[in-house]
Amino acid sequence: MVFSDIVSQVVARIDAVPVRLPHDQQKLVDMLWEDELREHPNWFRGEVFTIREIRQELERTEFLLARTDYAHYLATLRGLIDPQYACQVLYGAAILRTQDKYLVLGEMGPETTYAGRIQGVAGGISDADIEDGQVNMVRGVLREMAEETGVESAELTPRWLKMGGPYHFVVVLYEAQLAMDLRTLESQYQVFVEHLESHGETPELRRLVSVEATHEAVMRFVADDPRPRVDYLDGVLTRLVFEPGLTD
Repeated sequence: MVFSDIVSQVVARIDAVPVRLPHDQQKLVDMLWEDELREHPNWFRGEVFTIREIRQELERTEFLLARTDYAHYLATLRGLIDPQYACQVLYGAAILRTQDKYLVLGEMGPETTYAGRIQGVAGGISDADIEDGQVNMVRGVLREMAEETGVESAELTPRWLKMGGPYHFVVVLYEAQLAMDLRTLESQYQVFVEHLESHGETPELRRLVSVEATHEAVMRFVADDPRPRVDYLDGVLTRLVFEPGLTD
């Protein structure tokens, strides 16, 4: 896994040609989806964007994305797809920072793909994030933040590009400075959850997870918290508190 400071422009464009898997690979994908629906009847086989090409230049990193679907993505996670046909996603993720210097994460809910996992506010690219064939990553992160926490605004700063890891997913990592303290955030989040539940909807997050933005608190969390964590999380948290000036 490699973290790179974002010092150049990150651009993601959508290829007009969607993914077409070979017949044997598509059959595996379809069979898996039928099996998963028996256990998760509410899952939706929605659109997913996979990386078709990466072009890295001195002042620009460009991703060419192609349309596929959630079943293809899931088959990649389950290890059923030949690596050359795997779904390699690009997405944005943010670690929230409150006014009283807490870093805030989310624990994924029981009905999600990564139930129980701790991660930043994140999600796949949506058609709502695409303008003239190009992905607006900031819009996508703000959309996910609203959908997962009820918070609709933050000052987003792009910090790192994460490449590599188990599935070679690429993540544009942001720091999201909130205009509220932790107590206000937790109170607002509870109101948001109650609103969802009153309309028969299930929150994506089981709960918010907060860590004081100090060296000691972050290292204690990394060492002692037993819950599963997204692959980039330890690297991002330690960078956020060990880089000069970020804990002032």
